[in-house]
Amino acid sequence: MMKFTRKKYQKIIAALAVFALSASVLLLRDVDDDDGAADYKVGNNSDNINNRYMLSDNGELEGTAQPEAASVDNPSSSSTNSTSAQDQQQQLLGIALVGKADIYAVKDWLYRHAQIFEKLVIIDGSSSPIVEHESSQYDNVYRLPEDTLNLPIINDQTIRAEAMQVLGDPVGKWIMVVHVDEFWTIDPRQVVAKTGRGTNAISVGVLTASPLESAYKSAVQKLSADTDGNGDDYAEDFHIMNICNLVPNYRRQKEMLKSPEFSREVKRLVGRYLMQYSEQRFFMWSEGMRWGDKRGQGVIPAHNPGGYKGQRTPAFYVHFKLHDFSTTALASTNGRISFNNSHLQTGVPDLSSVGWTGSYLDESYPDQYDTTKPRMIEDGLEEFCQSSKGRVPCTLPWTVDAQFL
Repeated sequence: MMKFTRKKYQKIIAALAVFALSASVLLLRDVDDDDGAADYKVGNNSDNINNRYMLSDNGELEGTAQPEAASVDNPSSSSTNSTSAQDQQQQLLGIALVGKADIYAVKDWLYRHAQIFEKLVIIDGSSSPIVEHESSQYDNVYRLPEDTLNLPIINDQTIRAEAMQVLGDPVGKWIMVVHVDEFWTIDPRQVVAKTGRGTNAISVGVLTASPLESAYKSAVQKLSADTDGNGDDYAEDFHIMNICNLVPNYRRQKEMLKSPEFSREVKRLVGRYLMQYSEQRFFMWSEGMRWGDKRGQGVIPAHNPGGYKGQRTPAFYVHFKLHDFSTTALASTNGRISFNNSHLQTGVPDLSSVGWTGSYLDESYPDQYDTTKPRMIEDGLEEFCQSSKGRVPCTLPWTVDAQFL
């Protein structure tokens, strides 16, 4: 039997200590490389909304986040307005479409998301001084007025192709296609950073948020001084995140999907609001890539010589389906609610009979509203942040004064 002298014992202990220290350094380095949580800034705006859905590194919920917190992963009190070196490496190129229906969302959207981008091109079809003014506040935002582009055909492909005037031929760089009614709590740079090898197109899930009918009408009345629809009398204290703060009651909606009393059209729309769909929001620009010219070719370039290897991630964003607060925003014709100010002719089926038109009809159809009551948005966010399982964690509070850095 081998005998251990004191000297040998001390050597063994010393070797184990070195091994443990080395393993700890490697573990810390791996965690840092994998998670790399982005910095963000939180102000002290009194209009903050409950934000108790924050995720820690291991995917566990962390109680109510306080406004002074600088990061979920780094709970220091620092809130500097500068982008870290790591985030600069991950910054994206962006193409944003802004129409007349978007003028009430653009200010909050830019404040929250602008610093994600190395360059963000806004194709502006709004003819609104709001968009021009808000765009000018950011050095990395480039605005192209739609009426100067002389496009013979306007569709998802042709209108986004114009952004390449600014973006050039950025081979190997990720481009994010966005609308300013889409708000993120997950850092899009982290979505791109965590994709699989060879992936060049990414789809993400959608959580739809809408206002209560009475809250919507109140907001329209508040903003009704804007009689020409151009946003000249835009209220400085208006924040769309405070109005579009409801998400579907998923349990009730699932019951509707199974019930024979609801039509196929009702079930189709309800299915979309159950996050049973995803949207392409990221693609990597490659050599020879070009946009198409036909409607229905999608929102990323139709022609890619190498083809697309797509990936759907557990990431998601919040989509404000009803975000136009002008007095001329909505029209109901032929069983459809049309968004009058959208030049892409968007809208939703008129489902007033079941208390659902993309908003919550607490005034017009109180009985139906009682059977399809929504939930507060923080509850929906909590559920969807949990579903990401910490792989792409929610890092930004749901507050009007929080911003990605």
